[in-house]
Amino acid sequence: MMAPEFLLLMCGADRRLPQGLAARIAHRLALDCIAQDSRYALLTAGRMQVYPLAHHGFIVGNLFRRFGAPELIATLSDREADQIVASGGRELIDRYWGGYVCMVQKPGGALVLRDPSGAQPCYHTISKEGYLVIASSADLLRRSGLSGCSIDWEELGRILLRVDLPSAATAIEGLSELLPGTRLDWDYGSVALRSLWSPWDYVTPRCETRADMQDRLRRTVQSSVSAWASSYRGILCAVSGGLDSSIVASCLPRAGRAHHLLTVSTADRDGDEATYARLLAAALRSDLVEERYDLDHVNIDRPTAPSLPRPLSRAQQQSFDAAVRQKAEALHSDCLFTGNGGDNVFALSRSATCIYDRFLATGIGRGMFQTLGDVCTLTGASPMQAMIAVAKIASRRTARYPWKPDRSFLHPNIVARDTATRPDHPWLEAPYGALPGKAVHIALLLRIQLHLAASAETMGLAVVNPLMSQPVVEQCLAVPSWEWCGAGLDRSVARQAFADQLPDAIIWRRSKGTPESFCLEIIAKHRRAIRDKLLGGVLAARGLLDVPALDRRLSDEAPTLTSKQRILELVEAEAWAHHWSSTTEDLHSDPALAVPARSVAQ
Repeated sequence: MMAPEFLLLMCGADRRLPQGLAARIAHRLALDCIAQDSRYALLTAGRMQVYPLAHHGFIVGNLFRRFGAPELIATLSDREADQIVASGGRELIDRYWGGYVCMVQKPGGALVLRDPSGAQPCYHTISKEGYLVIASSADLLRRSGLSGCSIDWEELGRILLRVDLPSAATAIEGLSELLPGTRLDWDYGSVALRSLWSPWDYVTPRCETRADMQDRLRRTVQSSVSAWASSYRGILCAVSGGLDSSIVASCLPRAGRAHHLLTVSTADRDGDEATYARLLAAALRSDLVEERYDLDHVNIDRPTAPSLPRPLSRAQQQSFDAAVRQKAEALHSDCLFTGNGGDNVFALSRSATCIYDRFLATGIGRGMFQTLGDVCTLTGASPMQAMIAVAKIASRRTARYPWKPDRSFLHPNIVARDTATRPDHPWLEAPYGALPGKAVHIALLLRIQLHLAASAETMGLAVVNPLMSQPVVEQCLAVPSWEWCGAGLDRSVARQAFADQLPDAIIWRRSKGTPESFCLEIIAKHRRAIRDKLLGGVLAARGLLDVPALDRRLSDEAPTLTSKQRILELVEAEAWAHHWSSTTEDLHSDPALAVPARSVAQ
C-alpha cells in the first residue's frame, strides 16, 4: 500500500528545466512523471488523482462538486477548467470541495491553492537553483535533493511552546507549509500568500429551526461520507464506540462501498471500547475487527511521523498504526476512515462563552437562562460559577481566542524569548462584532489540524476524516454556539441529527474511552530510556528543555495525565530531532541530480 504523493517542480519564465532532471528525480523517488513542459514537471505516486486544467495547470487530489451527486469527479469539462483558471482558484472554493492542491500558470508566474480542509498536505521551498518545489511531504522534498534538512532550532522551541497551533513555518530551515485555504502566488523569484477561505465567513446563523439544523447537518455529513467513499475500493473505518466515529460509520452502508469496522482497545477498562463498537457493528450490520494496543509495536527510538517537518503525535500512535496497516492489508482496504475532528467541528466545549453569545444575540431573557441551565448541566458548575465565568469573558473586551502556550518542561530561556509575541494565526483574528463562542469553535478547528496531519503521514495508506470536510465545517460554523450544548449535552445538534440511526447507548453516551492507560504502560516500560533520552539528548543539548524539572517528574512513579502526555510529546520530539539531525546525506552532490545553475530559455 502506498499513500498518494506528489512533487511539483517549477522554474521561472526566462528559464527551462534542465533536460532529464524530472526523469532523474522521478527515478530516485519511485514516482511517475505525468505532466511536464519546459517550465514545470509533476511527479506522482500511489493512485494520486490528477485533473488537467487545459494547458494552464492541474489539480492533484480528490475533488467533488458542491452541488450534484456525492461522488468523485472523474474529469473536468473545458468550461469548468476555464472557470477555475479565470477565477484564480476562487471557483474551487465556492463550487467544489475535497482534498486537493491546484496549480495554475499565469503570465510571469503561477499560483498554488490548498483546499480549506487541509486534507491534501502541501509543503513548499525555493531550491538553491531558484526552483519553486511543492510536495505532499517534507521527506519527499528532502529526498528529491531540492530541499535541505537542517533543523530550525528556534522554531522547534516555538512549536513545542505553542503546542497544536498550526503555522506556515516548520522546524526545517527554508521549508514552509501552505496553510489550508491559502493561495501562494509565485512571481518567479518571490512568494506571496493570500487567504481565500476563512471560517469567519461562515459563522452567520441561518434563519432555521433546530430541527432544520439537524436535518441539514445529517444530510451534509452523509453526502460528504458518500463522496469520499466513492474515491476508494475498500474502506477500513476506525471506531471507538464514541459519537463521532459512530456517525461516520453509520453513513457508510448508504455510501455503497465495501467496508469493515476496526476498534483498537487497551488492556485497561477505561480504554476498552469493544463493547460499544460491537453494539455499533450489530446495529449497522457491519463486520467488526477487534485489536489491542501492543507495547511490542512501540519503539521510542524512532519518530512516529518521521516525514513531517515538525514533531507531532505520540508513541502510542505507533501501535494503532501497526494494527491499521496489518488489517488494511489483510482486508484489501485502500483507505482508513476516522471520526477525527468530530469533537472540534461539533464544538465540544465546556466554555461559558455560549452563555455570553446568547446574551449578546438575544439579550437577557428566557433563551439566555436556558443556555445557562444547559451549561450548568453539562459542566456540573453552579449558576453562580457559570456567571462568574461569563463576567471574566465579558471583561476581555475582545472576541479573540487567548491561545495558551504550554511552558511545561521547556527551558526558561525558550519561554522568555517567546513571551514578547503572542501566538498568532489568521483565524485567531476575530472580526468586529464576532461572538467569543465562535472564536472558541474556530480555535477548536485549528487545534485538530496538526493531529490530522500526523495520522495521515503515519498510516502508509490514505486517511480520510469526513467530519472535517469543507461542507461539514461550513455547516457547523453556522450553528449558534449555544445550540451545541442544548439540553445539557455536548455536540447536541449532532447527537439529535443521528438519533434515529444509532443505538441510544451511543447517541446519549456521556463518557469517553481513551488510550491513556497505554501511555502509562509505555512510560513504565521505557522509564529509564526516556529519562536518558530527555536528560541527555539533543533537545537538552540545544537548550530547549528544563532538565531539572524533567528530572524531578521522571523520578515520579505516577505522573499526572497532563505530565505523561507532555512527556510522550517530548519523547517524540527527541526522536524526530535525532532523525533529522542524522540525515546528513547531501543529495545535491548526487551526480544523477546535478543541474546547471541557470538554463536560459531559447
